[in-house]
Amino acid sequence: MKKVFYFLFLSLALASCHKDTEETTIFEEVYTPPVIKINGNIAGLVVNENGDPIEGATVQVGNQQLQTGPGGYFIFRNIVLNANGTYIKVDQPGYFHASRRFYPKLNAMNYTTLTLMAKNNTGQVSATTGGIVNVLGGATVKLPANGIAKADGTLYTGQVQVAARWLDPTADNLTDIMPGNLHAINSRQEEVALATFGMMAVELTGTDGSRLNLANGSKAELSIQIPSQLQSNAPNEIPLWHFDETTGLWREEGFAVRQGNAYVGEVSHFSFWNWDVPYPLVNIEGTILSPDGNPLSNVWLRVTVLGTVVTGYGTVDDNGYFNGGVPAGQALLLEAIDPCGQVLVSENIGPFTSDTSLGNLTAISGSTFNYTTVIGSMVNCDNDPVTNGILRICQGGNCNLVATGADGSVEAFLAYCGSGDISVTAFDLDTQLQSTTQNYPAAETIEIGAFAACATQITEFIRLNIDGDEVIYPLPYAYGQPGALRYIGAFAQDSSYTFSLSFPVGAPGSYTGAGVSFSSQQISPTYFAGFCQNPCGDVTVTVTEFGNIGEFIRGTFSGNVDFSDINQQVFPNLPVSGEFAVIRLQ
Repeated sequence: MKKVFYFLFLSLALASCHKDTEETTIFEEVYTPPVIKINGNIAGLVVNENGDPIEGATVQVGNQQLQTGPGGYFIFRNIVLNANGTYIKVDQPGYFHASRRFYPKLNAMNYTTLTLMAKNNTGQVSATTGGIVNVLGGATVKLPANGIAKADGTLYTGQVQVAARWLDPTADNLTDIMPGNLHAINSRQEEVALATFGMMAVELTGTDGSRLNLANGSKAELSIQIPSQLQSNAPNEIPLWHFDETTGLWREEGFAVRQGNAYVGEVSHFSFWNWDVPYPLVNIEGTILSPDGNPLSNVWLRVTVLGTVVTGYGTVDDNGYFNGGVPAGQALLLEAIDPCGQVLVSENIGPFTSDTSLGNLTAISGSTFNYTTVIGSMVNCDNDPVTNGILRICQGGNCNLVATGADGSVEAFLAYCGSGDISVTAFDLDTQLQSTTQNYPAAETIEIGAFAACATQITEFIRLNIDGDEVIYPLPYAYGQPGALRYIGAFAQDSSYTFSLSFPVGAPGSYTGAGVSFSSQQISPTYFAGFCQNPCGDVTVTVTEFGNIGEFIRGTFSGNVDFSDINQQVFPNLPVSGEFAVIRLQ
């Protein structure tokens, strides 16, 4: 559910875009737009590219961090946001990070969906000789000889595992999987919007899984294909932009040259990289209302540069409010579209030379969809109000997220298609419980009463016993890919513990030595940690079930591991054992 417009600039004539021959000013300071602090709320969902929910993913906004609960949902309540661009990101082992940058309103509930891209091994090269890795879609990554460094800056000499993805600028799902939005800072330290001709995500790891990057002074060559739809407007030179994972902005760094129907450029570090033309930026805001004046919270927006197919998309918050960047100096068409695909609002707007408020925009009457108000509350198994819950309301394949109020109350005004039943499912993010799904006949008002999120217990867990002391970790993760190690693990949203276990083969069996590793770290209230690095011959992992994607990985482990406390006192050869049940996601 995206609230910021993502302009792709697919067919604008770009004759003015070229490498400047005039002298370029070098700015020593890195500009970041000013922060405007407001309080607000964020509710959302984390999914993979198939739309499957990801539980246990770490979501961060500023210094606030939590993990997704049942159904992949999360809620931040009454936290400090940046009205000038709030950056939210999610991390999960086995995936590239996902993120959004959006513009919240004071005290509003902002909804978002974050899609994680699988981070699979694309190829490997020798760090000493360098080499080329081919990426699906015709892109390439060319690494230099003796130019790869460890995290501490020393040269790495082993095999380099390359995980790389090309992001097609013409793909329908680009705005779902790309990081941030297309808000950027150019080399002159000016804020601009970007028109993308393609992106790449690249990460390097060693054979032990440690992160690698380019050594100081070394450069790699990245090449992408220019899609056929964009070739006639592709300039001969185009700026390169890297994604700043601290601010959620793209920053200009170097340029690429067109060679036939490919762009080729050099980079000095790895991140997400973007081949883009910059464009002046202004912000617009407004509110979408129903014909009788109620704010609509489940419509999406489309903004098109008139006379082109340059299009951006967004959604509204729970009060029908939207705010986002659009091209300056262009005549635009703004459309609000209901869940049935019908255009409710169609307004010619612009050209704009400064930020503009559009006020209230009222939907047309006589549309094919209907409205409903869902009223009630969410309670837990003890019939107490759920103050940290998500209600999922679906009809005709369209689903909406509604967060509970501070007292557990729920009230949502929604549009829906047709006359089929409306289904409601409740998720309690504190107890990790959810309800069964209940169906209600479509009506103007649906009263769900005290809806209990009490039916289904979380079935994924890791049970760990260290020298007789047992702990159960909820919301574990599992990742890996064919030909590589399989990992399971868990970590706390407050960073109080982490745990991971690896085994070499994605199949039932008993494993020790090569491919096996064990790591347990209790950070608080007291530090206590034990490690057995790959190849670990002191721990045996027995996999009893290894299901297909979406099914369980189950098993047990046992052995002996050295532990130490915060004073570095060693507790040798402590017995460890446990069991695990984790959903396989890849």
